[in-house]
Amino acid sequence: MQEPINDSLMDPETRRCPFDFYRRLRRDSPVYKLPNTEIYFVATYDLITRVIKDTETFTSRGKNSKNAPNYCEEADRLMEERGWGRLFNDVPTLQNNDPPSHSLYRKLVAETFRVSRIRKMETYIGDIVEQLLEGFADRRECDIVEALCIPLPMYVIADQLGVARGDFERFKGWSEAFIYALRPPKPKQELIRDAEILVEMQHYMMAVIQDRRAHPKDDIISELVTAFYNGERMLTDKEVLSIVEQLLVAGNETTTNGVANALLYLSQHLDMQNRLRAEPDRVGDFVEEILRTESPVVGLYRTATRDTELAGVRIPKSATVMLGFAAANRDESRYDDADIIDIDRPNIAGHIAFSAGTHHCIGAELARVELRAAIQAFLRRFRHFSLAVPERELTYQYMFALRGVVKLPLRLQATAPPPSVNFLARDPRPR
Repeated sequence: MQEPINDSLMDPETRRCPFDFYRRLRRDSPVYKLPNTEIYFVATYDLITRVIKDTETFTSRGKNSKNAPNYCEEADRLMEERGWGRLFNDVPTLQNNDPPSHSLYRKLVAETFRVSRIRKMETYIGDIVEQLLEGFADRRECDIVEALCIPLPMYVIADQLGVARGDFERFKGWSEAFIYALRPPKPKQELIRDAEILVEMQHYMMAVIQDRRAHPKDDIISELVTAFYNGERMLTDKEVLSIVEQLLVAGNETTTNGVANALLYLSQHLDMQNRLRAEPDRVGDFVEEILRTESPVVGLYRTATRDTELAGVRIPKSATVMLGFAAANRDESRYDDADIIDIDRPNIAGHIAFSAGTHHCIGAELARVELRAAIQAFLRRFRHFSLAVPERELTYQYMFALRGVVKLPLRLQATAPPPSVNFLARDPRPR
């Protein structure tokens, strides 16, 4: 008889190294109710893809219920009174929506993130990476999260939205406050403070939205305020703000954690460092494997629209279902040696680190370009790098639905600087 599973992603030690936990779930409890929550965690590839396809039973719409982690009535009321409310709950557009209306909103944004256009941004993104590396290239030790992993995607998404790069630290604070529902329980006062931070973000972004209505520019917000939903009407301010909030968050969390996870792995595997320096064209394959094995997004939510059953587990109407992308990406039934990074793997791009189906991340190709650019430049700039602290001293983020280290101190041995780069170049919207 199998021992009962009592672990939870709320536990710091499980979040630090959750892979044994995922393995036991896949084997014994592929649909598992996380202790002391109303969250049902789905752990296998096949079950997750089944849920993704069944939007009638498992909807992306759904409010943060009173039973969910970090529900706070006072925080919600504060946002209603001082800002525009919890738009992720109340104004379904992209991630918080289902077809057919989801498809109409997504179409408005898809042109900006089309693959051919994103690939034309490689030089522009590479210049940002080189600028950031130049800031610490002469140092022997550096926290790479602060110096590279956070600012890189924030600069890019700021340029795409058409707002000032210099405000990126505020953007990061807004992003972290926005994902309050993906964190373990927090004290009420911290949740109220998060709501105050989100109100600040809403006022900032609403001012930009209203400015673009009067004075359109060449950026995403201008495209949204001049677009027509289904060819019939212009988007409301709340709809635009809902989309912008989601792009701001999605545009940084995956890349920040992805770059940090990749450099952490490489700092511990000199053989892979050397191979990628010798075969730089394989960095893309390495990116796919690091996304699979160290998925930056542990999972995202769906809400059951009716009483249902999944893998023999009864799931009541309105329950929260968490799609465990990180667990599914190491599913032994899909991948041989699933815990091992193998850049020669035949099904290397088959993971669901960016979800799948209608909700496949619209910025997935942008994240891939950012990851490739950061890793390639880092390997060129530094002939060797390694962890500057024992691995046990690394602290992982205080959230159970995202995975990444808070700090990543590395020891660095620099090579000669690359050919001159125009660090002032700013071409955020190449055609």
